[in-house]
Amino acid sequence: GVWQHTAGVSTDVEADEVFVVLSGRATIEVTEGPTLEVGPGDVGILEAGAVTRWTVHEDLRKVYVLRG
Repeated sequence: GVWQHTAGVSTDVEADEVFVVLSGRATIEVTEGPTLEVGPGDVGILEAGAVTRWTVHEDLRKVYVLRG
């Protein structure tokens, strides 16, 4: 799928996914996990059930594939 988010902050409970950032920049804080700084070309993996806080610095667009 494709996911877009304008600049701002949101929280989410993640699905098991792999994603690639197409444009924009964000900081992803994973509760009891790492903090990720992502931008164009970055690949990330999120585990199902992970609670995240997304601080989107520049409008973000990513493509993702759900695993499992």
